[in-house]
Formats: sequence, C-alpha cells, structure tokens
Amino acid sequence: MIYLISPFENHIEARGTRNLALYSLLKKYDECKIITSNFSHKKKEHIPLCNFKNSDINYKIIMVPKYKKNLSIPRFFTHYIFATKLFLYLIFKLKRNDKLIISSIPPEVYFSAIVLSKLKKCYLHLDVRDIWPNAFPGKGLTKKIFNQYCKFFYKKNRIVFNSISYVSPSFENDWVNKYTISERKALIPLGYDDERWNKYLTSSKEKTQDKNKIIKLIYIGYLQSQFPLDDIILSVSKQKNMELHIVGDGEKANKYKSLAKNNIIFHGTKNLTDAASLVSSCDIGILPILGSAQMPNKFFDYIGAGLPILCIGQSDSSSIVKKYNLGWICSFNNEEIKNTIAGITEDIKEKKENVCAIRNYYSKSYNYHLFLKLMEFNK
Repeated sequence: MIYLISPFENHIEARGTRNLALYSLLKKYDECKIITSNFSHKKKEHIPLCNFKNSDINYKIIMVPKYKKNLSIPRFFTHYIFATKLFLYLIFKLKRNDKLIISSIPPEVYFSAIVLSKLKKCYLHLDVRDIWPNAFPGKGLTKKIFNQYCKFFYKKNRIVFNSISYVSPSFENDWVNKYTISERKALIPLGYDDERWNKYLTSSKEKTQDKNKIIKLIYIGYLQSQFPLDDIILSVSKQKNMELHIVGDGEKANKYKSLAKNNIIFHGTKNLTDAASLVSSCDIGILPILGSAQMPNKFFDYIGAGLPILCIGQSDSSSIVKKYNLGWICSFNNEEIKNTIAGITEDIKEKKENVCAIRNYYSKSYNYHLFLKLMEFNK
C-alpha cells in the first residue's frame, strides 16, 4: 500500500497536481491512497465531503478546523489536528512493506509521519516542495520564533529517509543536506501537465508579433508577499500597448486593485481549464520571486503554455531563463523593472521559440518516471 500524505492538495483544491499525478503513476504498481483534509487553504473554507465522493481517487479525508490567515495560531492548530489524526489513523493500518510519501511541510505532519515510519518500519519517501523556515516572509522576533519552531521538528535529528526528491536545484544544499540523510535522492521538478497544456500550445510560427498589437502579460497564482506585483502593476499601468492579466486571489488583492489602472485586469480564481486557456492566450508570463520559492507551479504553467517569462529576483527559475534565453530577468528595483517592461516588445518571438524548443524537458510525463527508479518500483 502507498499512502500519499498532503493536507491541502486534492483534485478539488487544485493548488498543485503533483500528488494527483503521482497517484495516477504509482497506482499501476500498488494500491494507493491520498490522505488529505476537508479544508481549502486557497479559499479558506471547508470542502463539503460530498465533493470527494464522485472522484475515482481513493481518499482518506481528515476533518480539521479552518483558519483565515496563513500566518496565524489557528493555522498551526489545524496542522496539529491533522498530524494527530493522521497518526491515529495510520498506526493501526501501516505494515512493514507499505510506503509513505510525505512533503517537507508542514513540519507537524512531517514529524508525525517520521514517527509512524520508525514505529512501523515502513518505507519513507520525502518530497521537498518548499523549505521552511526559509520561506517565511516576515522579519524580527516573529521570524526568529518561526525559525526555532521549524528547527525543533527538522534539526533535532537528521532523519534518514529511504529516498528523497526535491523540486528545485538549490533546495539540495539549502535544505536537504542540512536536515536529511539518504543514499537515494534526485531532482524532480514540479513540471507541467501535458494533458492540460498541450492542447492550448500555439506554434511560434503561427503567433506573429504585430508592433501595434496589445502585449498581454499574465501572472497566475496566490497574491501574497512572496510573489510581489506592486512595481509590475505600476510599470505596466504606464504602458499604452500592454495589459497585465492577474489570475488568482489572496491577501494582497485589494492593495493591488488600488494601484491598478484600466489595463490591469483581475480575473479572480479560475478552474484549471479556464486558467490554462487564459494563460495560453497571453504573450508573456510574469514571475516575481521574493523568498525561498525557486521553481513554483506558475513557472511550469508558463513553460507549458509556451510563454516567454519575465523573472524578477534571483532564483533557480531566473537561472534557467537566462541559460536558455527564455525571457528577461531583472532585480526588484523599481527603475529596472520599468525599463525591462518597456523594452520587452522587441524579441518576444525569438524567446517564445526558445521556450517551445526546451519545454518537453519540463513536463510531468518526462520527469515523473524518475519516481519509479528512485523508489525502486521498476527493479
């Protein structure tokens, strides 16, 4: 039996599809179950249990309390409830030959799964998708407390895992080598879903750039401090031949709307199909990264859609964009952002061709078979 543990990832939440893709892949080799919760981290509301019943996915739904803010005591309480109920559910079900697939966050669930694996002596795979406390956006005393809190779970003992995957190159030194030990580890990026994106892909030869055409820039994702849009909105607002489309919602939504002019269009949250259609209709993907995020889902959404990318800030994503000439990179300097955006009209077609030339290497279908080798399913 394979248990994929992810408190806030399922086909309804649709914040990410990594576990869903893993489920589809691994169920060919053994019985699988996704253990998730009835809470939507994106919408900050409970998901009715009936919404899970029509799915062909084998779920275990853990009931948890809700929270309203990402940084709040109620959120940690939700994590503890999930971790405790997870332990009570699996302690009587886990067998020696079973496999647990866990994420590096939240730390409470991470710790609970480690204890379970030690007690039941089952296979434990760690998938490092985000790195706490590095990802914390705050400062001062709050950051120090959060750092110590996370290190209590991560650094008390360097845990030995049967295998480890991580989604960004820098995560290996920044987190994996600090807190874990394993003889079997591999970089497996989040990747894009072929089925979702390939049908929308427009050939570079078919999509010409008219000088008088409105250039559509797009950002997709949660509106939060880690992906700041303030300077981008202000810069695009001054351009007569540009539009910025923003797909998503979050704590920064009202602030961004107060900065926006008529060429900044807010679409709110959309389902996966509508979001893919909208992203594919645009010309350039916007990827501002301030913090520990390196190659987030939105990076692969843009690659999947065949869009050149404007990367702001230093990250693994900006390194790839620079290496293969997939777009433009600049720092979080107001003047530099303004100048970069004003000058992106020249070589969109060339950069789009470069994206289309390498995009297949960043698909889930290309990368996820590494899980089979890593976890020794195809021995």
